[in-house]
Amino acid sequence: MIDPLVILLSLLQGITEFLPISSSGHLAVLNYWFGYQGDFILLEMVVHFGTLFSICFFYRKDFLSMMKTILNSFRHKRNFDTFIFLIKIFIAILPITIVGFTAKETLESFFYRPKLIAIFFLVTGVYLLLTKRIKKKEFLKEIYLKENLQKKNPLFSEVLFTHALLIGIAQMIAILPGISRSGMTITTALLLGFSSRQAMLFSFLIAIPIISGATFLEIWKVSKQEIITKEFLNFGIAFFVSFISGFFALKILKKFVIKNKFYYFSYYLFLIGLGILTYSFFD
Repeated sequence: MIDPLVILLSLLQGITEFLPISSSGHLAVLNYWFGYQGDFILLEMVVHFGTLFSICFFYRKDFLSMMKTILNSFRHKRNFDTFIFLIKIFIAILPITIVGFTAKETLESFFYRPKLIAIFFLVTGVYLLLTKRIKKKEFLKEIYLKENLQKKNPLFSEVLFTHALLIGIAQMIAILPGISRSGMTITTALLLGFSSRQAMLFSFLIAIPIISGATFLEIWKVSKQEIITKEFLNFGIAFFVSFISGFFALKILKKFVIKNKFYYFSYYLFLIGLGILTYSFFD
């Protein structure tokens, strides 16, 4: 039998994983209030797989182009920029990896504190508002100049080491439930002068190893557990729903970022953050 809560959680994961409104915060609050009766860790693993595949599918052309460039550079032992770019990716994912391993138990305790999650929603909303400072005329000019450069992968040479570190620190902070990973990384990239396309691409490029690593870590943890057969249908539906919703969430996000309306999501975060705080005080 299909569990309606599975569909709701999967839909939320697909939408909130990429929109700057924090998937971890929404899933934590929803699960805290309603409580999924099955194996929540396994379900979370499956929906993360779904959103991981949606990133790869959405950026398939960009990723294939990058892979060709990387393979050609290693094959012909040239293009030093490619090797430097891989180091920058490593720098960007290092902070969240260190914190994830060293403070895991402390971080997990935050998922059961709705009031704290609500505060983190508000913090994300304030940070997103900073993108409103980017003037539309300058923003569009920046997009035109940077995205029409006659380079196959301008991202390789234009991301500085300081950019990678600062965006990596932003991603590290987003390990807290209620702090949006995409919101923190894209906002930081935009404030650093990235074009809309570059900000989104780099944000989700550094998300792939993190999502993959976290997912495979959970697989290793539950590999010796017995999976209830009746849950396979729910897991299959969860993967499909998170994949489809994640793909369309990326399309929506792209439109908001390009039109310099990224800060619009802050209003939703203020609403839900204050709503959860109000409900928690009277609960």
